[in-house]
Amino acid sequence: MDTEQEPQENVDEIKEQLKAAQEELTKFKDKDLNFANLRKQKEEAEEKVKALDAEVQTKIDAVRREVKEESLKDYYTEQLKELAGDDEELIKKITLQYGRIKDTAETKEDISKKRRDSWTLATADEKKEAPVSAFSSGGVSGIKPKNKVAFSQEEKELTYKLAKAGGIQLNDEDFS
Repeated sequence: MDTEQEPQENVDEIKEQLKAAQEELTKFKDKDLNFANLRKQKEEAEEKVKALDAEVQTKIDAVRREVKEESLKDYYTEQLKELAGDDEELIKKITLQYGRIKDTAETKEDISKKRRDSWTLATADEKKEAPVSAFSSGGVSGIKPKNKVAFSQEEKELTYKLAKAGGIQLNDEDFS
């Protein structure tokens, strides 16, 4: 009978060892599962942080852009008031010319250059027209001096010779 009990005790003992090993294995599985859950939670948290960081950066960029645009707009207004004062008509002309110039104005220097150009265009004398001959690549028309300085006889003779060589007929009226 002892021999039958020994195998039974061995079986019971082995069953207990098996049960203990299974419990220990379950604990390890739970630990692995816990680590997997922790890893998953960590990755989800990192993704949320990245998304929040991108959103915050976008908002910061928008605020920076608004502040810069407002600053440049204030600078433009100051420059416009310096140039035109209270002359509403001139302000309208400068603003029109400023809008027509397609250069982008991203700095104060850009605004100053564009403002100078628009002021020049707005205040240009519209009655002045370039002579047609200034754009002609063909023959040359007679040149009439703007000042009323009298030419010496020697200067007149030289001018007559040059004109004749160029095929232009001059007379005394061209010198008055």
